[in-house]
Amino acid sequence: MVARETIEFVGRLQLYSAPVLDAEIEIYWIEGEQVVDTVTTNTLGDFTAYYTPTTAGTYKFQAQYNAP
Repeated sequence: MVARETIEFVGRLQLYSAPVLDAEIEIYWIEGEQVVDTVTTNTLGDFTAYYTPTTAGTYKFQAQYNAP
């Protein structure tokens, strides 16, 4: 197995309407059409998400906001 570098994604989650304190934010790492890792948080603002790929390929990052 080839060692892979960890991907670091730095971003900011921000709402433009009144804040919803008990909402969830799901952060996904996606390879092709498959979700390979998921993190759930309820913290808005700056964040850093990490993922270490297990195979070569193209990965994308997606965040989803779930209002209660």
